[in-house]
Amino acid sequence: MVNLSFPYHYEVDFDTWETSYFYDMDGDGRTLFSDLTTVGAYLDDKLTGFIQYGKTAFGYRR
Repeated sequence: MVNLSFPYHYEVDFDTWETSYFYDMDGDGRTLFSDLTTVGAYLDDKLTGFIQYGKTAFGYRR
């Protein structure tokens, strides 16, 4: 991630983005969070930004 500029824009098609946003899945169909909260910002009934946060559904062991 050192070479990424922020904010980072990940190029995906709308269907992939919508599945991730509404159903909390990555591109391989895995659930990302066991508990997810989404807060949206709207202007003139259009979604202009959002943040999602929660408890991750996976972990890593060393």
